[in-house]
Amino acid sequence: MTVFMQGDYMTYGGTNWGNLRFPDDYTSYDYGAPIDESRQIGSKIYEKKLLNYFLDVATEMAGTDLTTCSTSESGIKCDRLHNKETDSAFHILRNSNISGFDNYDFKLKLADGTSVPVEDTIAIHGHDSKILPSNLDFLNQHIIYSTSEILTWGTIDGVDYLVLHGLSGEPAEIALSLKSSQKPTVQVGSGSIKSTVSSDSIRLNFKYKGLQQVKISGAHPLVVLMADLDNAYKFWKVDTKNGPAFLFGSYLLRGTSGGSQDVLSLRADTAEAETVEIFASSKFQSVEWNGEKLHVSATSRGSRSGKVSGPKKAHVPKLQKWTFARESPETLANFDDSQWKVANKQSTNNPLPQPAGQPVLYASDYGYHIGHIWYRGSFQATGDETSLNITAQGGDNSVYSTWLNGNYLGSSTSSAGGKPQLFNITSKQLSKGKNVVSVLVDGMGSDEEGGSASESYKNYRGLREAHVLSSKGSETATISWKIQGNLGGEDIVDTDRGTFNVGGKYGERHGWHLPGFSLSTSKFQNNVKLPHNFGDAGIAWYFTDFELNFPAKSDNPVVLAFDMPKGQSYRAEFFINGWNYGKVIPNLGPQDEFPVPPGILNANGENRLAIAVHGMLDQDNVFSDVQLKVLNSYTFSGDQWTQTRAPSFDKKVYGASSGW
Repeated sequence: MTVFMQGDYMTYGGTNWGNLRFPDDYTSYDYGAPIDESRQIGSKIYEKKLLNYFLDVATEMAGTDLTTCSTSESGIKCDRLHNKETDSAFHILRNSNISGFDNYDFKLKLADGTSVPVEDTIAIHGHDSKILPSNLDFLNQHIIYSTSEILTWGTIDGVDYLVLHGLSGEPAEIALSLKSSQKPTVQVGSGSIKSTVSSDSIRLNFKYKGLQQVKISGAHPLVVLMADLDNAYKFWKVDTKNGPAFLFGSYLLRGTSGGSQDVLSLRADTAEAETVEIFASSKFQSVEWNGEKLHVSATSRGSRSGKVSGPKKAHVPKLQKWTFARESPETLANFDDSQWKVANKQSTNNPLPQPAGQPVLYASDYGYHIGHIWYRGSFQATGDETSLNITAQGGDNSVYSTWLNGNYLGSSTSSAGGKPQLFNITSKQLSKGKNVVSVLVDGMGSDEEGGSASESYKNYRGLREAHVLSSKGSETATISWKIQGNLGGEDIVDTDRGTFNVGGKYGERHGWHLPGFSLSTSKFQNNVKLPHNFGDAGIAWYFTDFELNFPAKSDNPVVLAFDMPKGQSYRAEFFINGWNYGKVIPNLGPQDEFPVPPGILNANGENRLAIAVHGMLDQDNVFSDVQLKVLNSYTFSGDQWTQTRAPSFDKKVYGASSGW
């Protein structure tokens, strides 16, 4: 028996919350996943559902060997999976040019030399593919061949059901064996369907349009349902106490719940008010929809239909009243760094040793691994100093900013290798005697190994070396360094939100990002409106409180949407109720909408949004507008959301931040 393995990468990607991301990616991770970051499903998950429903019933596929097959069109690649025990086969058809978009109409040559379909052709459009069976037993029936893909099958009240699917307007043909000598009757429920009955087979020809049905009588009656793609996407199958049940309609069927032997109780989400159609055992005398009785009526197809309600729309407030504050006191010459760690180690476990004559400055050697890292270095000036030569690394797409005695010298992008950057010093910026250089490294996370033999994941973060130079390029002084990262370093103080939530910005170390932090001191300016010019380089914070009141039993994917005009040179991180949920870099992009899930976002109560902005212009740094946005609303039949447990601001932990 052949063994097959199917690997799905990625069913659900999600968010690089906090500082989980690696430097070459942004906050959203696997944004092309079938279940998107905001928990919404669409065509990709529906396509996977079509395939998985088929694989669930077509168990003979598991015992197949790969052979080749042929078609009347050279542009089509045909692979045949053959089961030697049952002689069933599955023909996999696709464009032979995997990057091509050509459309083909052709016939398939079966193993016995027969070309099918008898009427019309098989169609492959661009990147589409098909799995077409031949000589396949199912339930009490036998398929000679089918040019339509199979969705699933099942027996309801002694009647076999076969569900086919295809693109609207596309022709299809299926030939079935007759196991009874009695000539069957064919009843076409709807649509233009042609049936051809011979002594031992019946052939159906049709074009997909909506949901069509054919009933075939006999010793083992059969109902064939033909669903175009829109209907197939909204098809669901569920096992019940009385056998399988089929549902056409609804955004998502989660399953069944409770109910007695005579009640079909369905749990489903809807995106709109709609009519659903249910094929289920007659033993079910009634239907419940999310715990409430669904009024249904019989249809000509032998199914039951009923109207289900759509969601109530959720609304979010406009964010327009902001509180603003500047920080970065670490740039000032008189800032108290007495509690910072002295960076004077002489050896490191990092594969890249420190340069000769320099102490180890790598942040990880001092217990700081995440987010922003501050360095403050002091040196005695001779008066000949004209520049600083600094090498730092925060990963690809990172930056670091440099100040001397509170004077901004500039910022530099940082690559994985960490290249030296020269910062010029003017005589006005230089003090006689003691001088203080401050460097803020805006990290982008650790590198990946990437499956190779490299040790790139060990690349250092922070400073590597720094030199004070004269106009002649000679080193004039030695810098003594101190370092500060996240509060507590490896002994994090917020174990609920975890290691990756915050870095070493002043506001993070003093709990500004947390709910419950007071914004009433003189350092905080109220009633600020965005866009806002926050002046010279450094870190600025913006805060706003808002209340949500979403409808009960609803799911409302919410994003924080940033206005990002081209050319803006800032980097921002935002916190929802204390949780770091995104990094915004306008000049890199492309992400400008950041999903925030319920549990982090309080869907029925107060929320605190805090945004820390790293401006890198000498002056006139502008932070643009940001607003909440509801992507969609759905009724929700899952377990009720609960708010994620995490602490609010505690002065005993974070101390006071009133003076610097």
